[in-house]
Formats: sequence, structure tokens, C-alpha cells
Amino acid sequence: MFFLPVTAGNVAKYLIDYADKLAISTGLPPLS
Repeated sequence: MFFLPVTAGNVAKYLIDYADKLAISTGLPPLS
């Protein structure tokens, strides 16, 4: 149970970083 919040936070951070890179690569403003 201890790793659950950490994993969720890491996944969320990864998805946000990926979305930002995707937005930048398509010429859109970053989400964050």
C-alpha cells in the first residue's frame, strides 16, 4: 500500500511530461 501513491504520482508526472513533449512537437502550447 505504501508504493501505491508513489506509483500514481510517478505515472501522473510521466503522462504530464509526455503530453507536454507531444504538444510542443505538434506546435501547441504546453499543458503545464
